[in-house]
Amino acid sequence: MKFILVLLSFYLTVNIYSQSNFISCIRTEENGDIIINWSQVDDPLNTFVSYDINSFENGNIGTESIISNTSFSIPAINQSNTFYIQSNFASGVTMSDTFSNIFLQLNNPLDGTAVLQWNNPSPKVLDNYYKIYREYPSGNWTFIDSVPYGTSYFVDTIDICESFLNYQIKLKNKGCDFTSNIEGATFKDKISPDIPEFTSISFDTITGNVSINWNPTFQSDTYGYIIYKLDENGFSNELDTVYGQNSSNYTYLEQNLNSSLSFTIAAFDSCYVNGTGSTFQTSAKGEINSSILCTSSIDVCSKKITLNWNEYSGWETSNYIIYLKDENGIWKNIDTTEYLQYIYTGQVFKNYTFAIKANSINNIEAFSNLVSVFVSAPTQPSINYIESVSVENNNIELKHLIELTNGVKELSFQKKNKEGVFEEFQRIIPASNRITITDNQVKPNRQSYSYQVVVIDSCDNVGDSSNVAETIFLKSYSENNSLTHFLDWSSYDSFEGSLIEYQLYKGDDGVFEPTPYAHLNSNQYFYNDQIVSTNFSGKSCYYIEAIEGNNIYGKAERSKSNIICPTIEPIIYIPNSFTPNGDDINPIFRPVFSFVEIESYSLEIFNRWEQLIYQTGNYREGWDGTIMNSNKKAIEGMYIYQLKLNGGDGVQNIKRGIVNLIR
Repeated sequence: MKFILVLLSFYLTVNIYSQSNFISCIRTEENGDIIINWSQVDDPLNTFVSYDINSFENGNIGTESIISNTSFSIPAINQSNTFYIQSNFASGVTMSDTFSNIFLQLNNPLDGTAVLQWNNPSPKVLDNYYKIYREYPSGNWTFIDSVPYGTSYFVDTIDICESFLNYQIKLKNKGCDFTSNIEGATFKDKISPDIPEFTSISFDTITGNVSINWNPTFQSDTYGYIIYKLDENGFSNELDTVYGQNSSNYTYLEQNLNSSLSFTIAAFDSCYVNGTGSTFQTSAKGEINSSILCTSSIDVCSKKITLNWNEYSGWETSNYIIYLKDENGIWKNIDTTEYLQYIYTGQVFKNYTFAIKANSINNIEAFSNLVSVFVSAPTQPSINYIESVSVENNNIELKHLIELTNGVKELSFQKKNKEGVFEEFQRIIPASNRITITDNQVKPNRQSYSYQVVVIDSCDNVGDSSNVAETIFLKSYSENNSLTHFLDWSSYDSFEGSLIEYQLYKGDDGVFEPTPYAHLNSNQYFYNDQIVSTNFSGKSCYYIEAIEGNNIYGKAERSKSNIICPTIEPIIYIPNSFTPNGDDINPIFRPVFSFVEIESYSLEIFNRWEQLIYQTGNYREGWDGTIMNSNKKAIEGMYIYQLKLNGGDGVQNIKRGIVNLIR
């Protein structure tokens, strides 16, 4: 039971001292001293020790040991500090919330305004509004305006000719006002005339210049007006001065328009700044007016011109009228809209000029800038050229050159079919201007193939076609008696540059020499090749290359034909007898041959009962009359031979017959 009472007593103690005091306000005196006021802390157990007055910036700045003393003065600090009160008890401490003194900074930009900036004393909203006071004349403080809590910036327009003015910020908080330091400076009234009022910022539909229009002020001592133009950061820069009270127009020559033009205006009177000199007293700047900026975009495919514009800034618009200048230079009203966009369908290869007129609810009008649009078509490439078509590894390789323009979306590679009509076999999106494509659905040893490349433009329309390029088709026939291959080929007529020559390459048994076998005139389409050497299978392979000179694209190409391999039929001589009797005259039976694959050589000898008595795969060996696998000599008589040899075309030749062995 005793433990429970002690625990309850501790809980009550903690609960009591958790009720902290709070800072009610921080005032800044005329001399800059800071007065901090707070509420008296509760002390039900009579254990109060002291208040510690602290700041984040300077730590402990004072102590107050009397519980009822709830105010503390700090010498002027000329800045904002964050304060809190620590209440000390014999058994613990409590902390107040943190609050800052309101520190006012005053700036005189010498433009007839006073710029006030200050800090918020707390993140919490103490009152809905700050109140701004101004002292004029000396000793007479006047409320001039208020701003919502959280706002810490105010610009005061000076309405006193010239005087030293003090400012102070006040904020109520539970009956105790936060007050800022007092800041003052000498200010001059520079807005004696009324602020001029714009009527319109409008573009001249003839010259394209900007016409700035306003209502003159009523003060008779108005000397003129100052025109200001806002830059891209929203800062106003003096553009020009217009003299005369009744002046109401200014023409601005805009050369490079890429944004809406914003202007403001001020009036100046006969009073000089500082009382003397050449600078007149000027009104505050008027309300900013911004012109209508019209921009355009065009869908080349649909020929639709889209006009977009911003609202006129300066008065409320009732509607917009779209004007179009025809080919005779006459403006026509083509439509009215309440929206900020309009779509017009044009005709290809025509120029259009548009202007947008805004009408205000008070019957004021303002024109946008002039927008000129040319309706074009997708740009066709100036280069669409098949550089060469060549037979490579029994496929056909196309080399293509294209000028990459915005109008080129895809390339359709087409091949002529049996009916003589071009059909697409591949479509690509070009990634570079030189492209190599391989067509593997071909049989180049049977025929030639013709190709073209068609541009698919950005509107998915079929555009220009390239040159037609046809492969070289090489064919041959052979005459065995004269050991001659007769070659002829189709011409290659697709080079942009001149055709210098045809080069003939040859390879016995398919092994090509690196250098041309023959150089042929560009108008020669045949060649007769007589075989001299017999030290090969009889298969001679050929291909033709067409050689181009330098073309306008700075490149010389080659076009290669199909490869053909005509063969000479094997020539075989087989003796009908031999005499292995030791006199070294005709002792070996061995066939003599040319134009065969020696690797295929096979010779077999059979006796009359068709028993195999000899065989060899070495064309250099022959039968000497000895029975194989023994030392026995075959008796005199007739024997059967069988010879197997492949020709250069791979076809096997089998020769069977009788050979007479004579002893």
